[in-house]
Amino acid sequence: TTADASYSGSITVRDADNRSDTYDFTYVVGRTLNQSPVFVGLPASINGNFSFSIDDADDDPVTITLALTSGSGVTIAPMSINATSANYGPFNITVTNNGVEDAAITIGLTLNDGVNADVTDSVSGTIPGIALPTDSIVVVAPSSVNVGDTFMVTVYAGSLASALGYLNTVDIAYSSNIAPDTTSWNLGSAGGAFDAKDGYWAIVTDALLPPPTSLFFMTPGHVQVNVSLLGSPPTGAPAGHSGALFNVMFTANAAGPATLDFVPAGTNYFNPAGATQNFTTMVNAAVTVN
Repeated sequence: TTADASYSGSITVRDADNRSDTYDFTYVVGRTLNQSPVFVGLPASINGNFSFSIDDADDDPVTITLALTSGSGVTIAPMSINATSANYGPFNITVTNNGVEDAAITIGLTLNDGVNADVTDSVSGTIPGIALPTDSIVVVAPSSVNVGDTFMVTVYAGSLASALGYLNTVDIAYSSNIAPDTTSWNLGSAGGAFDAKDGYWAIVTDALLPPPTSLFFMTPGHVQVNVSLLGSPPTGAPAGHSGALFNVMFTANAAGPATLDFVPAGTNYFNPAGATQNFTTMVNAAVTVN
């Protein structure tokens, strides 16, 4: 049974002279089947942080795990919860979009009570991207990684004050406990083959030439990008445009704080007339390597 069951009965004793006595009684048999935990208040869709609770009729301890099952570019915290009958929620989950573009994601959730088969469910939605300052260049990376992890670094331009003809130079100095993967970079947002121009927001023709590997990482401790012209300047992106410039994977090699800092003297872009345009704002990134 999955609930307590109540039964009634009697005992009668009788002697040879037909004298008798009867005892009536009721007894309860406790439930014998362990029940699976259930989700309570899980939202149908999300567009940012969310909360939920669980319940377990047997008061079992329940391990809750969360994982990104589709989409990319977000972090989830916490990713594991050890719940007991003393606290079955609500649990508040923080979903952080680490990029500028909105991220369509699905998060899978699993309940394990150590007795029954896992119980699973999921939530889906779109997490808004980071708002970029006006006429800025921004380097975006996870705030926390572990030693041995690989992680993506993406550079964005926001609300350009002048039309972009082509990207002249971006110079990023990085800490010694992280290192770029020289075979992972590409222009635009994440995805695609090495040195691909996937989604490169400033390309309206095929007139931009991806830099060769030898020009992408020029000196130790620096990522330097120079997207040179092939032929006459393209129309490029109009003033006020925002989007991803390039991305590259890094590896975390040693614990401690790490930084990715733009070098102001080495970061600028050209407008269609060929004049140098400096970004008004440069936003660096800090990464804690655990």
